[in-house]
Amino acid sequence: MPTYGTEESKRYAFKTYDIELKPLFSAFRPKALGTTGLRALLVNFLPLLEAYMKVEEDEDDEEDRPTETSPDFRLAFKRSGTHAFREVSVITVRRVLERIVVQVVSARTAWKLLKDVPKSAVRKARRHITKIELFTGVAKTTFRAHALGVGASCLVQEVLDIYRSGRVIYIHRQNPGRAKGNKKEIDVLHSLARRTAGNSLKAVASLTCASIGAGCGAVLIKPSTGTWIGLAVGDLAGAFLVGYCLDSWIYKTSSS
Repeated sequence: MPTYGTEESKRYAFKTYDIELKPLFSAFRPKALGTTGLRALLVNFLPLLEAYMKVEEDEDDEEDRPTETSPDFRLAFKRSGTHAFREVSVITVRRVLERIVVQVVSARTAWKLLKDVPKSAVRKARRHITKIELFTGVAKTTFRAHALGVGASCLVQEVLDIYRSGRVIYIHRQNPGRAKGNKKEIDVLHSLARRTAGNSLKAVASLTCASIGAGCGAVLIKPSTGTWIGLAVGDLAGAFLVGYCLDSWIYKTSSS
């Protein structure tokens, strides 16, 4: 006896999904690379410039006032390079994950994971649905479509943490007299485990807050711009809140 699916399953059975993959090395295009580099410089140099200007203004203060250390611009430049490298790596890893998803999962699932969230929010708003339905729909779409980006960021951060921990252990083994036994290596591995747990919690918080933020932005501001703003703010807020709460635990190091 033939079986008949629901109307929804019949509708999706004959639907074609247009999946457009972005270039694998899109992060290395001149415009994208320049934007990434400029953003990294601003993030790392603006606080130093502010501190430098404050020191200039306080030059005429009392002599017995404690002196402040001068801004380390060389360290800021190094951090800017690391920041830019990390962003480019995250985008490239995401492009790799997108291609893996297209090959592994069904076309419908890949289409959901690769959706453009602001454009999807605009299409939902044109259906004249209620604000609650719009919020729910945009939040669900964002949760799925933003998962690859969060996963790529978490993966890159984990690789960096493993590299740094391995480098510390290697240096320690080259200089065994600095600590007794394997205590230093055990402390480093414990720190890596805490960082891994913290990165996982940050990823979950970023994904959840980004979904909620995108839904709120689509309802309170406008489906296109509001969704983008809410997603970005929620993504940063989720990672910041978890990092602020767990900072002392994640980066805790035992005395050697």
